[in-house]
Amino acid sequence: MSLRKRTTKGIAFKKISILSQAIVEFAVTATLAKLLVPADFGLISIASLFTIFISRINELGLGHALIQKKELTYEEISTSFWLNIGSGVAFFLLMLLLAGQAEAFFGMEGLAGVLMVLSINMIISALSVIPRTLLEKELEFKKISKYEIASVVIFSVVSITLALLKFGVYSIAFGRVVQKFCMLTLLRRQSNFTPSFTFNFSKFRGLFNFGVYVMLQEIAGFLFNNVDYLVIGKLVGATMLGYYTIAFQIAILPSQRLNNAILAVVYPTFCKLQDDNERLQSGFLKIVKYISLIIYPVLMGFFAVADIFIIVILGEKWVLSILPAQILAISCVIRAIGAPIASVYKSKGRPDISLKFNTGNFLVTLALILGFVRFGIVGVAIAMLISSAIAHIIAQHICNGMIGLKFGEHFANLKLSFFASTAMSASVIALKHLLRANTGIEGAWLLAILVPCGVVVYLLMLYIIDRDIFREAKEIYKEVTG
Repeated sequence: MSLRKRTTKGIAFKKISILSQAIVEFAVTATLAKLLVPADFGLISIASLFTIFISRINELGLGHALIQKKELTYEEISTSFWLNIGSGVAFFLLMLLLAGQAEAFFGMEGLAGVLMVLSINMIISALSVIPRTLLEKELEFKKISKYEIASVVIFSVVSITLALLKFGVYSIAFGRVVQKFCMLTLLRRQSNFTPSFTFNFSKFRGLFNFGVYVMLQEIAGFLFNNVDYLVIGKLVGATMLGYYTIAFQIAILPSQRLNNAILAVVYPTFCKLQDDNERLQSGFLKIVKYISLIIYPVLMGFFAVADIFIIVILGEKWVLSILPAQILAISCVIRAIGAPIASVYKSKGRPDISLKFNTGNFLVTLALILGFVRFGIVGVAIAMLISSAIAHIIAQHICNGMIGLKFGEHFANLKLSFFASTAMSASVIALKHLLRANTGIEGAWLLAILVPCGVVVYLLMLYIIDRDIFREAKEIYKEVTG
């Protein structure tokens, strides 16, 4: 099977996986939003930040290093396996020791207990790195997608059951541990790697020299992407962080996960094209185009109906999440098209660029948030929007130089999705005001009218501007199903 076909299939399976996960997790979020209070979501958000941050260090960037190498030896795989195990145990113990200090720093009662539960995921994640990496390297995303869907379903069942039993914030914490364990079990069943006590220090140095930059870049990227949570948690409190968390989960998280799913396929593919700038540029433009065609209408559509959507789905108690969610949706429009850039850096063997870039972005974003936090979570959302715009312009400029791309070509590649999505959003907003003024329709009935109308307008605009996109979609469908 050709590299293009394997990549297309991989992206298709990841899209199916992430769409299924997004639907299930959205249903879970909506259900838990009715069973838990905003402070519970604020608490789990801060606890999750700790575990995600430590997991970035825990993996040591070795998964990316293994994928980037054209040829792998058993010694390299075994060495990486034992390094991950050692770091997993070390960070599990570190989280247990730091749980109390973290609770005291943020002033959030109950944070220590949640962190102790989530610390178990350090060991589970360490055991998962190698089997997952080997499947990703061979673009076996159909298998991974099935496992992801199964594990998120298990998370849903566990979390909702525990919430009904009044476990509060622990319903989500225990659910995440069970989800990770389920994923590990399924990955291990498909792994051809059998651990032994093989460890080679020279192989370690070679892998770590690449992996350390990836690890540091991901840490810097994590700080850049989550500094808003940290500042709100420290300066504003758990309850307002809960409102912001829901705004983020509704507006950004589904699109962000779709991006991450696509990039999981794109990175191994870009690595295979690392010495062919012409094909790399072509692949980059296609990926950005298809991401924008899928994500832009979702985000712009959400922006148009967020005031109805959040009240209908989550309830009146989440009204403070509406405006931040709309601002974050616009921010994500900018972030979405910049997501594949880091894969270009790493595929070219230059993760150090991402490290420097993300470090600078973190400092700029922190300064903006500290300046806007006086306006509460709405101010933080505005700061994230400004930061996203600045970050994209700089990152794209660097990427263009690496693959010989011009800004004009990049923006021309986005015009179809931009104009179609903007026209759709404007039409939905106009129709919403018209129906409210003349019919008095509200709530779920109004949402049921606006959403299909938005879909029709978007598809019609695509057909008017560039009907060839439907032919391309048909060809992609044939490649996936053929």
